[in-house]
Amino acid sequence: MMAEHFESDWMLATVRPEHAAFYKRFCSLEPMSELRPYPGLSCPLMLLGARNKDVQDHVFARYPIFSSTFAERLALFGTERAIERFGMGPANDSDDNSPQLLREHSSGQL
Repeated sequence: MMAEHFESDWMLATVRPEHAAFYKRFCSLEPMSELRPYPGLSCPLMLLGARNKDVQDHVFARYPIFSSTFAERLALFGTERAIERFGMGPANDSDDNSPQLLREHSSGQL
């Protein structure tokens, strides 16, 4: 959901080696680095990653709950990206999850 909302090209995760299999199964992430020390932790970590466009269909097919509407993503992650995308003016600093923006999107005004 977050990758779609923020239009990111890559999904990245730094993980302990014993967790790598989960991320490979969960969202098809592949190793992108060797194990390396990580400041402040006593165990080494590795970088896993995948291009979102390459794994999105697999993730949504396996976990349909991650498929979301625009309004759901606004509720979770705020309106800043929508404001940039639709030229709606400056974000309201006091409430990034503006109900007005949600109403406008729901009514088709966006």
